[in-house]
Amino acid sequence: GREVVLHRTSSERAATFLQNPPDWLALPCAACRTKLAASVTQTYQIKDGEDLAVAGLGWVSLRGGDASLALTCPDGILVRRRPGLFGRR
Repeated sequence: GREVVLHRTSSERAATFLQNPPDWLALPCAACRTKLAASVTQTYQIKDGEDLAVAGLGWVSLRGGDASLALTCPDGILVRRRPGLFGRR
C-alpha cells in the first residue's frame, strides 16, 4: 500500500498553536452546526498527478499512484478533480 506523507512541525510551534488557536479553528456556532449536519460522503477516483479541489477549503494532491478517496463534507460544497496545480516530482 501507499503511505501518506505528513508535514510535521516542531513541538514548540505546535504547543503555541494549540494554546492560541486561530479563529478559523473555533467550533462552529449552533446555527452553523445544523447546516453542517447535512453532510454527504462521496468517493472519488483520483489519478496520479491530479488534485481533488474542495471549494473554500483547499485541495489534496496525489502523487505516486492512483487512489480512491472518500470525502465527507457539507451538502452543496463543490468538489472537483483537476490536473495537479504543481507539476509531478
